[in-house]
Amino acid sequence: MPGWPDSGQNGWEISRSSNKDCQLGLGKMSHKNQSDETLRSCTTTILQPVTQSMVTSSSLAHIPRAMQPPVYRLPPEILSMIFLAFQYTEGALLVPARSDAPHRTPWQESMGAPAWTDVLFICRFWREVALGCSYLWARLVDPSIQWAQECLRLSTAVPMTLRLNAEEGDKDAERARAFAAIVFSGSIDRLQKLSVRVQTYEALTNIIFALMNGPAPLLEYLCLDKDSVMLEEGGGVGKDPELRLDPWFEGRTPKLRKLRIQAAYCFLSLASPMFSSLTYLRICISGGEGMDDLLTAMGNWKQLETLILAQSWPGAVEPDPHNPLPLPTRSIELPNLQQLRVRDTAFSVQCFLGHLLIPASTLLDIDGTVYPLDGEPHQPRAHEMNAMQELLSSIPPTIMAPITDMYLLPSADKIIIDVRPEAWGRGFTLDQGGDPDEDEDEDIDTLIDGPFETKLHIAIARFSHPDDDDDVSEIRTRGYLEAVFIGSHFSGLRNLILDVCWTYSVYTWAEVFKTLNNLQGLAMLPARHHTTEELVKTLALRISTDGVNEHLILPNLSKLALWQPTTRFQASAQENLLMVLRSRHLYSGSRLAKLRVSGLEDFETATLIELRYHTAFLY
Repeated sequence: MPGWPDSGQNGWEISRSSNKDCQLGLGKMSHKNQSDETLRSCTTTILQPVTQSMVTSSSLAHIPRAMQPPVYRLPPEILSMIFLAFQYTEGALLVPARSDAPHRTPWQESMGAPAWTDVLFICRFWREVALGCSYLWARLVDPSIQWAQECLRLSTAVPMTLRLNAEEGDKDAERARAFAAIVFSGSIDRLQKLSVRVQTYEALTNIIFALMNGPAPLLEYLCLDKDSVMLEEGGGVGKDPELRLDPWFEGRTPKLRKLRIQAAYCFLSLASPMFSSLTYLRICISGGEGMDDLLTAMGNWKQLETLILAQSWPGAVEPDPHNPLPLPTRSIELPNLQQLRVRDTAFSVQCFLGHLLIPASTLLDIDGTVYPLDGEPHQPRAHEMNAMQELLSSIPPTIMAPITDMYLLPSADKIIIDVRPEAWGRGFTLDQGGDPDEDEDEDIDTLIDGPFETKLHIAIARFSHPDDDDDVSEIRTRGYLEAVFIGSHFSGLRNLILDVCWTYSVYTWAEVFKTLNNLQGLAMLPARHHTTEELVKTLALRISTDGVNEHLILPNLSKLALWQPTTRFQASAQENLLMVLRSRHLYSGSRLAKLRVSGLEDFETATLIELRYHTAFLY
């Protein structure tokens, strides 16, 4: 076969001996001697991506099926499935280091052949099966030019998967140009999944120019990222619509469903035909067009199921303290949206969410940053507090209203609000949009592209003032905690977990709890060197919402959990807890249903006896 060395030459060590040699050759397959176990597992469990259509090509028809035990000589179709499954094992598609694979032949080294090609050197029968399975040659990860050319030839006309990381400095643009000329120019119509990560602006444009060479009727997944997101000074591609490199693939990608792209507006018009078929879209680090342009385009993306936007608007969008945010003048409906993640300034996120109409079942992940303005660093700043409140107000009521269970982490530099799926009742299933794709990038940013793990996740970060010390941070963090509960955003809460909390005053906790009249379960884990004492004292308060009638704060509280893993409950803290439970019991006439306290072994016996009197279940 042209391009392949004959057996016994140039490093080929093909065995022509008996089936016993074929069996013993298994030990040569992997550079870490793990192939025996891999193949045994593959013979009993064939991975889903391997289908019968991949291994029943006419090129296998001439290979006779040996009438021998299948352990020694499996049918070509089964062997092909095993080889394809082997490609999905860790490192099989990569080129191993010479020190880890001393058995590799000179041919493998010269071609830059990946680890899975060890199957070619077990015996002639295995080699013929592998050469006859076109799909085996259709998956490339960071291939050399020589290996890419070989795979293009041997994969014939089957759909191809290519992942290229061209991040080698000066060689970056040269390698990208070579792939554009050799791989993309004549095989775009065969691409099914394509992922390219480059480092330089020149390399990125080389790739994009190549993507304009023809239609991609089979393309389903496209990821195009630039490692250094800043364009060269004076590049200006995004500033002039005439310079946009569009349309890609001549505007013909009928099967494209998943697109991950960086600096999208600089090279691609939002009106591009590529967007018309997408169900998954991630745009990261963009510039050149504003939020209005994005919203206009989104009006035509009714089919979107997953949308991820990270720093996707040009420049820093910050509010004018003298001009309040105008109300949205239009709404964009995304009726099929299942997952939405937005990461930007809190003001930008607020503006964007204010225009959206999305289903109540949508999984929502928000990360907004509040930037400080000039002012007194020792006090919570009004604009930062307002930004947090307004961001919460911009979340669609259909998502906020059903919230009953919440996890809250009020750290010094970020407030994290998390609604776990188990809080949404029996039968709730977290829809991740299908099984993970084995061909997707392993080095993607999990913070941006990672799975959606909660029904609702809100992270509001702030930049601390350089002069802030611990005391100042505590004062400001207290203000942010209060800001989360101002209004009625979480008035329907039934259960609340406070994690790594600082010691706040009774007044602060009263401000937090006064709107949570429906709360039934409360748990707190204090930060290191902090305690739960002030929170417990707050539970004895009586408040009035109408100025006339008083009631216990958190009147429906029935479950309380207090953890202090780094400090013991001192005698004063034990007495304080007992006093609060006694007071609530006498006032309401009902005992606490459940009380869970860490370190019960440190409590006085008399205190434990009375705690059990005021609690139905103590543990």
